[in-house]
Amino acid sequence: MNKIIAFSLFAASMLSFSTSADILSDSASLGVNAGTMKYCSTHFATKENKDNYNFLSVLLFRELNNLESGKIKAIAISKGIEDTGTYLGKPLTAKRCESLRKVLALRYLN
Repeated sequence: MNKIIAFSLFAASMLSFSTSADILSDSASLGVNAGTMKYCSTHFATKENKDNYNFLSVLLFRELNNLESGKIKAIAISKGIEDTGTYLGKPLTAKRCESLRKVLALRYLN
């Protein structure tokens, strides 16, 4: 019986931790994506796709501004991406930016 109670408490605490981790990861993800689009817009956008990068960048920063919690963390992460030009530890290139732009457009524009 004690093992069942202990397991139930452990499961409840892990569920609680998972929920708070999701909130943090959402804000961090938004910061990474916003910083990436800003960096790509500045460094790799062409005349044909500059508006697409700018639109996504504005959309993501607007979402970031509306965050209830984790806003400062998201802004710091975004600024870090803009300054370093890396995404998940790898340098951003024109090809990588274009691929990420397409994925983010599907995610945020649908």
